[in-house]
Amino acid sequence: METKSSDVNSQPTNTPPGATAIRLALAYIYLHFGLLKLYPDFSPAEVLADYTVQVMTFHMFDFYWAQKMVAILEIVIGLGLILNVWMRWVGALYFFHILATLSPLFLIPEFLFTMPPFGFQVEGQYVIKNVVLVAAGWTVFAQYYQPLFKAQFARFSRSPA
Repeated sequence: METKSSDVNSQPTNTPPGATAIRLALAYIYLHFGLLKLYPDFSPAEVLADYTVQVMTFHMFDFYWAQKMVAILEIVIGLGLILNVWMRWVGALYFFHILATLSPLFLIPEFLFTMPPFGFQVEGQYVIKNVVLVAAGWTVFAQYYQPLFKAQFARFSRSPA
């Protein structure tokens, strides 16, 4: 996947099959759930997201600000995906967000399990489904990071024998 050196966003000249559809689907998910978090009691994951932010920041933010921070982060990611701009930055924010959404598995498992590790509550199912989002994000964002690691990728590529 070649990139043009003059392109500010380092847009790949060809994308993997389906990557555009996955990018737009992720954009819809992030924009929709981000907008829901702007309004109290609209998001099904509101309490889990707020409490996770509080635990991760050592209770520096109350629920109101935690919810607004997560909402803005998700809206920025969604807009970046829709507009297809600053994709390396959007990718960094995306994977930070995914790590944060998976953190309740380790930080607050009592919110997620009825009988660990298999008996999930609804919130646990909500967190575990993010594994699919990791794969989708990898499909979308890998093409933007490949030029940064071209030498490392070249070492592992097979030469014809």
